[in-house]
Amino acid sequence: MNDVIDSDGFRANVGIVLMRGTGEVFLGRRVGGRGWQCPQGGVRSSESLEEAALRELHEEVGLASSEVEIAGSTASWLRYRLPPRYVRRNRTPLCIGQKQRWFLLKLRRDDVTFDLALTAEPEFDAWRWVDYWEPVREVIYFKRPVYARALLERCPVAPDDVAGEARRALALAFVALASGKHALHWAAAHTGLPVVVVAALALVVAWRVARRTWHIAFELALAVAALLVATHLGWIRW
Repeated sequence: MNDVIDSDGFRANVGIVLMRGTGEVFLGRRVGGRGWQCPQGGVRSSESLEEAALRELHEEVGLASSEVEIAGSTASWLRYRLPPRYVRRNRTPLCIGQKQRWFLLKLRRDDVTFDLALTAEPEFDAWRWVDYWEPVREVIYFKRPVYARALLERCPVAPDDVAGEARRALALAFVALASGKHALHWAAAHTGLPVVVVAALALVVAWRVARRTWHIAFELALAVAALLVATHLGWIRW
């Protein structure tokens, strides 16, 4: 396959959120137990992004395009950089990360059969259905901000789903923390507040925006708890 790598060193890639009728999404275990993630893969120079997504779906999980419908995609490229130890510096052109367009694919019927061994080098050796936000927690750490942003943009949560809105708010806060880490440190340096306090305040703001509520004691407690959990899970590294 001819990889499409731009002048900045980012490889064009598609990511797939595969959803069944209950709202759960597909998560695959990479061969050899190397973590869990959604289907994804490179874009060939001769195909459109939609064609790449449907091809990767067939190659990695064995589903035909007729078994799914494209419910939407992210509006722009979402990028992540590879940690230095994952960069293959002996390759030309040099690839330093991925730029991804994510597609939300919905199964036309739930009783499908997955085939993870269609290719000579399978991507997954196991799979399961998980809660919509679970991939953010389980994917390898350097992909988490992109996963959170992709799921937020394609989030199907109804406005009156309070639990869903809470998860959405926390995912939004995580994106803000992950993408604005330097801004948090700058704010901490200029206010004299600890970084953890500034981050907690950022979580409060995200919760207020999502819920439009003014119960500050509850919001602050939730923000601190979320921050501690996210730090413990490795979602945030200070």
